[in-house]
Amino acid sequence: MKKIFFATVLFVSSILTNAIAETKIGPATLSFNAGYMSNYVFRGQEQNGGQGTAFAGVDASLPANLYLGIWTAGVSGSSSDPINYSGSNQEFDFYGGVSPSYGPVTLDLGYTSFKYPGTSTPETINFGEFYAGVKFQQDKSPFSIGAKIFQVDQGTKAETTEFSASYDAGFASFGAISGHTDNSAGSGADYWTISATKEIAGLEFTLAYNDNEMTTADPNKDKSTATLQVKKTF
Repeated sequence: MKKIFFATVLFVSSILTNAIAETKIGPATLSFNAGYMSNYVFRGQEQNGGQGTAFAGVDASLPANLYLGIWTAGVSGSSSDPINYSGSNQEFDFYGGVSPSYGPVTLDLGYTSFKYPGTSTPETINFGEFYAGVKFQQDKSPFSIGAKIFQVDQGTKAETTEFSASYDAGFASFGAISGHTDNSAGSGADYWTISATKEIAGLEFTLAYNDNEMTTADPNKDKSTATLQVKKTF
């Protein structure tokens, strides 16, 4: 079933590539993405019970460095999984912000709303967070470094700090992320990801290794994972 669904996503993506590439609606320029990931890992933790899921999104670039976007993927609604969304099997992210550049420095300020339709406890499962980031990359340099802070504004208050670096080697690009999360419940996590991305036949393949260290030991959450993602942007 997964193979059939995966093939369908790629087939539809290939058909739509020429049809809707760089769609414009008023002042907005739209781009689309779709793909499949072998394991949905978010900040070091599995979101879909260790199972793969398709994903899709649309982004709108606006004047004055503004942007808006929607992204969705499958998540676990089963109480038997260590991280689950209380009956919801789908995540929807709605985000927007502004990302101006000043020479080699690019800022990113915005907000994301995470929604899980069908959850039995929307007041605790749905949440939103503000974020602020900075990236430094010299013109034509293959290297970049960055930092970002995320602040949850409801439910169990949590703050996450991430540091990142990337290198474009030409034949492939490589990235690394190191993050730390604290929440008002007194627990948290350190996590890191290393990844390699290569484009083949118009598809973007990303192989990643993720590690998560919980401050409160939990063998179902505190573990390492390897993931493969294939993505088409058009």
